[in-house]
Amino acid sequence: RYLKQRGYALRGVEIGEEPDGQYVSPEDYGALYLQTANALQAVDPTVTLGGPSFQSLWDEPMMAWSGTEAQPEYPWLSRFLTYLTQRKRLADLGFLSFEWYPFDDVCAPPARLLRQAPAQLVSAINTLYRQGLPRNVPLYMTEYGYSAFSTQAEVDLTGALFNADTVGTFLTLGGASAYLYGYEP
Repeated sequence: RYLKQRGYALRGVEIGEEPDGQYVSPEDYGALYLQTANALQAVDPTVTLGGPSFQSLWDEPMMAWSGTEAQPEYPWLSRFLTYLTQRKRLADLGFLSFEWYPFDDVCAPPARLLRQAPAQLVSAINTLYRQGLPRNVPLYMTEYGYSAFSTQAEVDLTGALFNADTVGTFLTLGGASAYLYGYEP
């Protein structure tokens, strides 16, 4: 209401903040997502909603709560999409958002890591589609950087090369938006 009253342009609302890394079940997140969607759509039915802002896709996407005892190979994203589909609310997912920080070992020589980065991103995004993400759902990389840990590589030539290659690869793969998060460095 605040943004609407002041006439601010609103591209969309990201609902969630790393539910996979916070060990939130996809069904619980789905319930919260739909409750929030109902509240926001009551104010503005045209608002685009998305999420969940996965903590990263670099290793094993959505590794937390990846399955159930009955179906251990049923990934977090698949379960969330099933939750929305069963309630006939998949259309409420206007975009899928994630963070991308592929390198935890900030002391490793960067040249080898930079060579691996595009293939890692391609693999991670392909995993989203294998887990059931419809191809018409836009992808937002709502945070990206060399590492989630502060490192010199983020603020020198290594970081510049990484950023350019990451955004170029992401957009080439059909990504809709990418947002650099580099406040700490």
